[in-house]
Amino acid sequence: TYTRREIYQSAMRIGRDHIASTIYTIVFAYTGAALSTVMLIVLFFERSLSDLFTTEALAAQALQILASGSALIASVPITTAIATLAVRKPTGPVNEIRD
Repeated sequence: TYTRREIYQSAMRIGRDHIASTIYTIVFAYTGAALSTVMLIVLFFERSLSDLFTTEALAAQALQILASGSALIASVPITTAIATLAVRKPTGPVNEIRD
C-alpha cells in the first residue's frame, strides 16, 4: 500500500546508515594502509611532518579515500531508486497482518 516515494524514503533512511558505516571502514582501511608508508618516510628519510603531508604517497591515499567515498555516496541513492522502480504492487488480495 506504500507509494514508490514512501518506499524510497524508507530505504534511504537505512541506506544513509550503511553509507556512514562503510565510509568509516574505508577511511580506517586506507589510513591503516598508509600508516606504514608514513612511518617509513619519517624514519628513513628524516622528513618533518609538514613535508610529509606534501608527499605523493599521502596524496594518493587521500585521493583514494575521496574517490571511493564519493562513488559509494552516489551509488546508494541510484541503486535504491532502481530497486524502488522494480517493486510492483500485488495483484491479488493483500493479507494484512493483524496484531
